[in-house]
Amino acid sequence: MYDITKESGIIITTYTMMSFQGDRSKEGEIMLNEIKNVDWGLMILDEVQVVPANMFRKILSGVKSHCKLGLTATLVREDNKIEDLDFLIGPKHYEANWLDLQNEGYLARVRCVEIMCEMSPEFYTEYLKIDKSDKGRRNLLHVTNPNKFKICKSLIDYHEKQGDKILIFSDDLFSVKQYAKNLVMNNIII
Repeated sequence: MYDITKESGIIITTYTMMSFQGDRSKEGEIMLNEIKNVDWGLMILDEVQVVPANMFRKILSGVKSHCKLGLTATLVREDNKIEDLDFLIGPKHYEANWLDLQNEGYLARVRCVEIMCEMSPEFYTEYLKIDKSDKGRRNLLHVTNPNKFKICKSLIDYHEKQGDKILIFSDDLFSVKQYAKNLVMNNIII
């Protein structure tokens, strides 16, 4: 049995893992209870802008800590709950200008481009057949769209030629595995 009090005293987890309200394994429930029973000295909240969400803010009342430190590069929310961070975490103490950081070489120069990616005819036909309430199957067609893979491959090829490091994010584990398998890249870490 894992005992937090006898280990290093550091836990790294996700907001979703801590706020999940469904059934957990017995071991998961024991671990969650142990985390909630420790009086933590410091709680570091990366991507703190997500904390005001109804599900994630519960973490702050369920886990005790003497000090909370929120980190983010994007202190923005669409629902205007960003002000809630003042009483959930505390006021902002430091903000760096991203243009200064970019000019000083700490951040890469960014160019944001949106690429619209149509579904292949076969995928779109199947997509139209699926009941709108079946979000899982509909999402699967979105994330495995062959046209997305083609565009992603072309972007990878372009940026590899530029000598860029490439980081691909996906919200879906199946698609991450497909990207890793089908877009053969060196040094893939999943």
